[in-house]
Amino acid sequence: MTRTTQRRRHTGFTLLELLVAIALMAILAVLSWRGLDSVLRSRTNITAASTELNSLVVAFSQMDEDLRRTWPVRLLGVGQRAIGFQREGGDDSFALVLLREAGPVPGLQRVTYRVRKGVLERGFAAWNPEMMSGIASAFGDDFTWQPILERVEAVEYRAWVPSRGWVAGTGDVGGKDPVSGLEVTVQHGGERLVRVFAVKD
Repeated sequence: MTRTTQRRRHTGFTLLELLVAIALMAILAVLSWRGLDSVLRSRTNITAASTELNSLVVAFSQMDEDLRRTWPVRLLGVGQRAIGFQREGGDDSFALVLLREAGPVPGLQRVTYRVRKGVLERGFAAWNPEMMSGIASAFGDDFTWQPILERVEAVEYRAWVPSRGWVAGTGDVGGKDPVSGLEVTVQHGGERLVRVFAVKD
């Protein structure tokens, strides 16, 4: 065995080979980091979209339940419309005002949907027979308010009255006929969402 062969056998990596290996590892690390960052961002976006979708489902489901429970109120002769619309203060927008069955507990409940500071809120309070003589406030101090949807720019309503068709939700829309359907248009996060509800069971 010659000295040249021994030298080749004991010789390690050259400086150039080490630099090339380090450069390749750096490139792989950067690519891996970008891929991981993209996955994390996608997960964050999906989580945020899922949360908003869930809030929309909850809001519309609650509204659907409230509207279905207004239908029997017309048979009770309480002197108030089960579905109406009211302004709050000097605001141009109208709030949805409902009178519904309270659920398992006997009695009636007042429910109001309004938009306040970009949040759709649902307020509820008890109704009592003393309110038959006039229109009870839809925004009274006795209301309990719960936020149900954020990033709401505006909400518009149209009511379906069998004898008149679609009527804009701006006051008492029913007349003698009960409202049997409601169209809700929500401006949410730059998008326009439309949902139609059947009031009858």
